Amino acid sequence: MGPKYVKFKNGSVRYQVGTIRKWIEEQTVSHTTQRKPPNHK
Repeated sequence: MGPKYVKFKNGSVRYQVGTIRKWIEEQTVSHTTQRKPPNHK
């Protein structure tokens, strides 16, 4: 389940962009937490 699923479910471009940004952030966090603590925010 990724950004494309949300795109078809909602249809709102603004919502889609926000979801993709959040999805990418989640992917990055899941990868970075394995190497270092998430203190970049």
